[in-house]
Amino acid sequence: MRLFATRIRRLRKAAKLSVDKAAEKAGISGSFWGEVELQKKVPSLQIVVAMAKGLSVPVSVLLQVDSEEDEEGLRKRLAVILSKADVRKLRLIYRLAKTVIDEP
Repeated sequence: MRLFATRIRRLRKAAKLSVDKAAEKAGISGSFWGEVELQKKVPSLQIVVAMAKGLSVPVSVLLQVDSEEDEEGLRKRLAVILSKADVRKLRLIYRLAKTVIDEP
C-alpha cells in the first residue's frame, strides 16, 4: 500500500495538481484522495481506474511492479499468490488483471 500511495502522490505532484484538482478530474472527493495518499484508505479497483484518469496515466502505471525480477520469477510468485486465494478473491484478481491488460 505504501508504494501505491507514494506513486499516486509523486505522479500528482509531477502533474502539478493539488489533491482537490486531481480528485475533481477523477470524479472522487479530495478527502478520499488525500486519505489514499496518507495510506488511511485502500481504493477499490474502480477508484484506482478513476485516479489514473485524474492523473492522465494508464492504470498499469499505478499498479506496476517496481522490482527488477524477470518474467519467470514474477509468474511463479503470482502462481503462489493465486493458489492461496479463495474464489471471491480470484474473481477480484481476474477483474483487476483484465482491466490492466485490456486497457487501450
